[in-house]
Amino acid sequence: MRYNITMKKTLLRKGIKVIEIPRKKQNGKYISASLVRRCLQNNEMDKLQELVPESTRAILQAENC
Repeated sequence: MRYNITMKKTLLRKGIKVIEIPRKKQNGKYISASLVRRCLQNNEMDKLQELVPESTRAILQAENC
């Protein structure tokens, strides 16, 4: 959160428009990159399917092979 606030202030001062996209949630919890990495490491592709879109999953699975 602090990172986003600092980045917005810095970019706005440089004339760069910032559009913050809300983080995706699953079962009331935010989806984190750590959770996605853990699913990949544990080969939990069924869980991964619930976390990321098909296009992202295909890339992650190809890179993880």
